[in-house]
Amino acid sequence: MSGEASIGSFDVSDLNDGWHISAWSADGDEISLEEGDEIRLPCRPDLPLGTDMLLTNTLPEGIKDGMQLSFCTAMEDVEISIAGKLRSSYISEELPNKDYYLPSAYVVVELHDDDAGQEIEIHVKNKSTPVLNGVTLGYGANVWSPVLHHYLIQVFFAVDTIILGCLTAILCFLIRKKVESRPILFLGLLIMVVGIWVLSESNLRQLVFHRPSLSTYFSFLSLESMAALACMYFDRVQKKRYHLTYLIVESCILGQLLVNLSLHFCRIVNLYESLVFSHFWSGVAIIAALTCLFRDMKSHKIEEYRMVAIGFLLFMAMCLIELVQFYLNRFHQFGFYITLGLIVLLAATIVQTVTDELKAMRRREREQKEMALNAIETISNTVDARDKYTGGHSARVGKYSGILAEAVADEYGFTKEDVDRIRYIGLVHDIGKVGIPDAILNKPGKLNDEEFALMKQHAVIGYELLGTLKTVWMAFLMEFGIIMRDTTERDTRMGLQERRYHLLQE
Repeated sequence: MSGEASIGSFDVSDLNDGWHISAWSADGDEISLEEGDEIRLPCRPDLPLGTDMLLTNTLPEGIKDGMQLSFCTAMEDVEISIAGKLRSSYISEELPNKDYYLPSAYVVVELHDDDAGQEIEIHVKNKSTPVLNGVTLGYGANVWSPVLHHYLIQVFFAVDTIILGCLTAILCFLIRKKVESRPILFLGLLIMVVGIWVLSESNLRQLVFHRPSLSTYFSFLSLESMAALACMYFDRVQKKRYHLTYLIVESCILGQLLVNLSLHFCRIVNLYESLVFSHFWSGVAIIAALTCLFRDMKSHKIEEYRMVAIGFLLFMAMCLIELVQFYLNRFHQFGFYITLGLIVLLAATIVQTVTDELKAMRRREREQKEMALNAIETISNTVDARDKYTGGHSARVGKYSGILAEAVADEYGFTKEDVDRIRYIGLVHDIGKVGIPDAILNKPGKLNDEEFALMKQHAVIGYELLGTLKTVWMAFLMEFGIIMRDTTERDTRMGLQERRYHLLQE
């Protein structure tokens, strides 16, 4: 719009047409191409491994000072020359560690006015599946704008995945004393590792890692760790029923990781060449997890983690899609499907954990309530057992109190819990009799005035007894739901006898 601040232009152009290609085998023999020597980039030439390729073209006449040219490698040695002079290179021999297989990277060449119309040569030594990417022309750092445009979402997913994994691990640390959080902890670590792997495999890794070899190590170590963490996660989900199976797989993965690293640093086998073993043990881990899953399905134990099982199967499906995309589309961006699968698995795990905790909470409340009721009945039975004249009196009062409460429940708005509370209060209404001597409590015949006065003190004794234990007792009853949780501070200070009277009056 007129008057708005301009952001300038990030436009770039490509130099993908009119390339001529020559190829030589590893023995130095020239290879003739069936489709001719002119190609358009990007492309996948049908050439064997170890082929040397020479791409030639002519730079446009509009080349100016400050322009740059970029070419993305695909694990190849690359040398770019203009007018017969080497201008930039990315080859194994120039790197400190001299790895044969190089991580893909963008080779950037500074251009000048006198480069206009000059011949450009790109020498590519192929080391894996032959892939030739496009060539981009632009001013300054603009050559990175199409890269950012196409791969920024991938980096966004990777960074968000790492953050999500960290937050999940922190959450597990905070709730570790309240719920069983180990499955979520291992899943959080798995999410974090997958995020690191996606970031290290991103086409923007060159802007993230200072040295290309660092992205290789991060990619390899995270890929190796995925299967082991997945086994640890699923082992906890299945409550260690198949712990030995998972432990063997985890040990094998750790062993081959150490062996691969040792062979790499001894310059015997490169990390890229040892990936076949990583893929093999990852496959073994998947088979082991699926086998244990089907065993639980057969024994109906899968009901314990149905949501997690569904999330796990969806995650495996996403991993399969990722793998298929890798083989069918060499220019596929890693990470989207596997990240989506992890999010689904995390959501399923959280839902399963919350569901399990709610069930456990209800079970604990039910068990605690039963314990409280047993305690109340034990107290009332103890009181009745001492009084041979009124044996069973507390049980009868509790029974008839419940019957009466049920009869007036509709009129007074009593709930089932209210009726139960009234019955339980009736059971302990004579708890003060434990303080009356047996000689008076079970005296045959009529009590004298002094004995009768002492007998009447059982209500006071009960009040004082419960008053002495009021804090523990009231907390006990409230915890187990026997007394309403909305009891006010005034109600809490009341004795149990007054509370019973107050509730009956209501």
